[in-house]
Amino acid sequence: MILFSRTDKHTAKAAKLKMLLAEIDSYDEYILNADVEKTVEYLRQKYGFEIPVLEFDKQEIVDEGEFKLLAWARPSLN
Repeated sequence: MILFSRTDKHTAKAAKLKMLLAEIDSYDEYILNADVEKTVEYLRQKYGFEIPVLEFDKQEIVDEGEFKLLAWARPSLN
């Protein structure tokens, strides 16, 4: 994934946008007959990305088969 390969979010966003525009430019007559909403959803899923947000005030236990992963809240500095 571009976002986690030592690239900041602005560079990652610009790269995704460039790929999106290249794909749109490659469309021919197909786009005239395509369902616009389905095409937009396809492109959003393919080229969109969400930046993960860490929520330090939450604690969650996730069961991953035999392993238990524990995500703790960041300790208070008080």
